[in-house]
Amino acid sequence: MKTASQLRELFLAFFERHAHRRVVSHSLIPPADPTLLFVNAGMVQFKDVFVGVKQTDFSRATSAQKCLRVSGKHNDLENVGRTARHHTFFEMMGNFSFGDYFKRDAIQFAYDFLIKDVGLPADKMYYTVFGGDEADGLDADEEAIGYWLDVAGVAPDRVLKFGKKDNFWAMGEVGPCGPCSEILVDRGPGPWACGEPSCAPGCDCDRYVEVWNLVFMQYERKTPGGELTSLPAPSIDTGLGLERLAALVQGTPSNYETDLFMPLITLCRELYTEETGKEVSYGAGGENDVAMRVIADHARAAAFLVADGVYPDNEGRGYVTRLLIRRAVRFGRKMGFSQPFFFKVCDRVVDMMLEAYPDLAGRRGIIEKVIAREEDSFTQTFDDGRKVLEDEMERLTGQGKSVLEGAFLFKLHDERGFQPDLVEVIAAEQGFRVDRSGYDQLMEEKRQASGKAKEEGSGGFEEIVADLVREVGSVDFSGYEGLEDSGAVLAILAEGRRVEELAAGAEGVVVLDRTPFYGEAGGQVGDTGTLKWPRGEAQVTTTGKAAGDINLHYVKVQNGTLTVGQKLTAAVDGARRAGICAHHSGTHLLHHALEQILGQHIKQEGSMVKDDLLRFDFRHFSPLTMEEIERIEALVAEKVLENSQVDTSSMSIEEATATGAKAFFDEKYGDKVRLVSMGEGVSRELCGGTHASRTGEVGLCKITKQEAVSAGVRRLYAVCHKAAVRHVAGRDARFRGLAALLKATPEDLEARLRKLVDRADALDKEVKELNRKLMEGAGQAAADGWAEEEVGGLKIAYANVGEGDDAKIRTMADMLRDKLGEGVVLVGGVKQGKLVVVAAGPRGRPAGFNWGPAISRVGGAVGGRGGGKPDFGQAGGGDPERWDNAVERFLEFARESMSG
Repeated sequence: MKTASQLRELFLAFFERHAHRRVVSHSLIPPADPTLLFVNAGMVQFKDVFVGVKQTDFSRATSAQKCLRVSGKHNDLENVGRTARHHTFFEMMGNFSFGDYFKRDAIQFAYDFLIKDVGLPADKMYYTVFGGDEADGLDADEEAIGYWLDVAGVAPDRVLKFGKKDNFWAMGEVGPCGPCSEILVDRGPGPWACGEPSCAPGCDCDRYVEVWNLVFMQYERKTPGGELTSLPAPSIDTGLGLERLAALVQGTPSNYETDLFMPLITLCRELYTEETGKEVSYGAGGENDVAMRVIADHARAAAFLVADGVYPDNEGRGYVTRLLIRRAVRFGRKMGFSQPFFFKVCDRVVDMMLEAYPDLAGRRGIIEKVIAREEDSFTQTFDDGRKVLEDEMERLTGQGKSVLEGAFLFKLHDERGFQPDLVEVIAAEQGFRVDRSGYDQLMEEKRQASGKAKEEGSGGFEEIVADLVREVGSVDFSGYEGLEDSGAVLAILAEGRRVEELAAGAEGVVVLDRTPFYGEAGGQVGDTGTLKWPRGEAQVTTTGKAAGDINLHYVKVQNGTLTVGQKLTAAVDGARRAGICAHHSGTHLLHHALEQILGQHIKQEGSMVKDDLLRFDFRHFSPLTMEEIERIEALVAEKVLENSQVDTSSMSIEEATATGAKAFFDEKYGDKVRLVSMGEGVSRELCGGTHASRTGEVGLCKITKQEAVSAGVRRLYAVCHKAAVRHVAGRDARFRGLAALLKATPEDLEARLRKLVDRADALDKEVKELNRKLMEGAGQAAADGWAEEEVGGLKIAYANVGEGDDAKIRTMADMLRDKLGEGVVLVGGVKQGKLVVVAAGPRGRPAGFNWGPAISRVGGAVGGRGGGKPDFGQAGGGDPERWDNAVERFLEFARESMSG
């Protein structure tokens, strides 16, 4: 019996023997493709090749690609653990032809591999083909049928026609697509089969398993619902699911019993026994089976997501990572886990997948840290959020309702981090539905309000530039070699249109046929400088960039008239460019230092390079300590002092990545890339920006600020070159000024400040002690005038202390609670014109009823809102005149609870 690892290698080696280039799996993050959240098929990394945008030096490829399907058209999340074959993370093995072979060879390869190399029984195989579609004007794929019959020698009754839904593949609403031929294996009768007499290929049961899909890539759909256009060269894209093939070869009832999942399920059982002292079985078909399958599936997905730098967050890709981790933990809680366990399952994933994905070795530590942190965070908030959800369902049940409103989902997510997907799971168990559309609307409103929604530009300038790109194509950039060059004006844009000239004082955008000006791109700002011609000069205020490598010079004419066709001299501001180059090279050295000091999990998330500042965003799970910052600055300084040559070279992206160069998967790269290297083993990155000639030109590099961008993403600001000198000089001046203010020498400043801090701490303690004595007196006064009642054997006292802040009112409540003994107190006070009400029961244990609903009722009675925990609750924002209403509602709730 072959293992999954052996099957993966068998597949790749088979196609290597047939002249295919073995290509490593792409990251789960799509290569600069806004239409996809994650790579969901093996062909994604080749999408630009299929549509003719990118060329490769090979026409045949094979890969085992990491894939994730959790949203959109390919959303398998709710089926995970409940069917035999659905997963979030999976490996898609494929072979690809880029204008080389087509249907005949693809069918021959597939048949030979499955029957001859793998040994699947030919008499159990079925082959489906596209039966045509009237709406798209497509006929049945008779060509594919002929090849199955003639080339593979398949019997006619084994080749079946199906419609567009089953046999026309598309990556999404737009993109390359085409008819396909699916290969099915009949597993025969068994618990996986429906047992109906009509059961046949196409049945939804698990008897006929689709194992391989051969896509004949012939078309491209450029707009959703738009017409199909033929691709430049018909191509082949196939997808063979490793998990399904392993199940068929290993003869398991489902994918989960293969060697890809069983070690994880076994570990889950062991961890359960270790924590609870009980044993849990697998294979009986109950909810525990589902839970362990979900945990195993989500562990694979979470481990690879974190390894690819997708850390838990509240939106975007990070939301998916957070959802999967929390969903797995939720299923673990249903099993009976109460302690963290999931990060251990994810660590086992690394052990199992290390041979096929060796890069996991360097990311093991960050996988454990990130997932353990998220698991711990969720465990702390889960019970609280679940209680709020259960209270809401109980309230709705009392009203005869069974739908959770979108506003409630939004509030639960916004205030407690409880995801709507988890709400749906828990709610479904109680027979509730959720208003997801209402939630989505509120989330969109929040994004709009916070400025996160993307504005879609249209018309005017953008359309003119697009036309210009189509007309010009590209221009020559000479800015790597020098700061001055001769060129001619190709076009001028002003006031939203193309013009023939710009007079003195006018502003516009100029396109040259050749330029040394760097156009803003890759985080680096655009150059400034001058354009000079006989009897005229224009100031270049910045340089932008359009598609097709066209640099846009934003100018203001100082004197003379600039016309289309004018020959001129373009000169970049050399001092400013030197500062930019130093900061850009400094960014590369900083990136290298971060990896060395913090770990190889560091992944660039964005950058900005100016002449006097750099900003660097990166994946990391915690703020940098002062010690880490000092070590990072020291390492950068070490590389600066080495004064290594900064080398650049042009090569294919495959050649560059083979050298170990950093390539960022959300960046677009052309056929040739620019590799920037700084010293032996220091920094090798694909980068189109301008750089210093030697690392010594970076000068001093000082980190000036750090901040959080989002969950798992940190941001550093730093200065280099002359800006760093100015920064240090300014800091020293402030240091000396502070010393003078405190009448100390710079050497004595620390000791003087420490004495002042100690004195301030002592005074603060004195003030707190005085406040405590004042509140004790006020508390005694309140105690002397409190009212007391007994409800069902429970003593309840209440008092209003008048004006006070939260601390005063809570302190009063504590004092009265201690004075009362075993009873409950309700204390009111007025803070900034609003009534604040605090309820306190016996310390550390409930008083006999739930404080949350009790204090919520009180808050509603006074026009405010509130909540609580077992021994304490608080409501605020109410009308001071409604204190009596608060008391009445609290007593009313107590009577109901104690009598029940």
